[in-house]
Amino acid sequence: MAGITLANRLNDIFLDTQIKGNDISDIEKLQEKYAKLHLHYQICQILLKVGLDLNSQLAEVNRILTKKFDLVQGNIYSLNKEDNELICCASCGDERIDFPDRLGWIIPLNQPVMVSKAINEKREMIGHIDNEIINYCLPITHQTDVMGVLDLYTTIEKKLSFETLITLKTVCAQLSSHIEEYHSFQLAQQLAITDGLTGLYNHRHFQEYLENEIKAIHKNDSSIALILIDVDHFKQINDRFGHLQGDQILLKIANILRKGVRYKDFVARYGGEEFAVIISNTSHQEAAEVAERLRKYVENEQFHTENQSPISVTISLGIGLLKKPEDNQREELIDMADKALYKAKNSGRNKVCKYSVDSTIENLPLLISPPLVKEQNGYVKT
Repeated sequence: MAGITLANRLNDIFLDTQIKGNDISDIEKLQEKYAKLHLHYQICQILLKVGLDLNSQLAEVNRILTKKFDLVQGNIYSLNKEDNELICCASCGDERIDFPDRLGWIIPLNQPVMVSKAINEKREMIGHIDNEIINYCLPITHQTDVMGVLDLYTTIEKKLSFETLITLKTVCAQLSSHIEEYHSFQLAQQLAITDGLTGLYNHRHFQEYLENEIKAIHKNDSSIALILIDVDHFKQINDRFGHLQGDQILLKIANILRKGVRYKDFVARYGGEEFAVIISNTSHQEAAEVAERLRKYVENEQFHTENQSPISVTISLGIGLLKKPEDNQREELIDMADKALYKAKNSGRNKVCKYSVDSTIENLPLLISPPLVKEQNGYVKT
């Protein structure tokens, strides 16, 4: 509301000056100031829109800039510091690029050269692509960190003025503050649903996800499986080797579980030395194969103490499965998997048991699972 009032007031002042002003240059200066303020107001309105993800917001900002300054092309890049990659989040103009699902277009950091220079030197770059096109690259920085680049192309005839470049710098400042706030909010949200030790989802988010997934599965008339996993004799490991060593083992098992399931499966730390895997649209057989594969991966993994002495670590797993579940069956599914896990632990450990529909619990035969081969970017099933 305050933004709208400000815009209306500026408009009134401008019209009043048009009527009363005698000096045309004063009117032009006021018009320029009004145009700048209105541009920032438009951008604020976009960045404050509820329900838009960051890439969608940047795409709208990019469209406004491309239209307002009559650009040949406008791109907004963000910098992923973890992978040292540039991601083109928005593109608009004669050579517009469409991005699938708004995920962005990842390009090497050394291309294009002008964008790379703007990032490395943390200052704007102006260069001639050919005799007709000028390229402007303005870094989007927050304090000393470069967060992205505003990459603009225009013709020689429509070369951007010094005042316009100043305006665009303030736009970059607007974007940098918003991007920083957005990332901070995303991080806070992620931390709220993430286990601090393992990086897996925490128990609270597990319960929320399971409830929502059961509702979705109910609508699709499909099945959902829950695998509960417990590290065998974990208390003895803690007592003998210490809690720090125990934490390292839990972290290693968490990584094995994360990399040993499909990308769409849900892995969480259920609590203590227990983990959970939710598999949607599956059967008992498929869930059993996943559980046995995970059991085998942990059994074959090499665990060591601080002085490199080997430790034998195994897991027990219990499977519960519901076909066409009702919305209120979350606790029932957990109870199924828990009873199957109890059976696995009390019948020798290092095995998989499943809870059948007829309320019986079966020991599953140990299947021969493919080895988990380590590569640079993680585990792969052979």
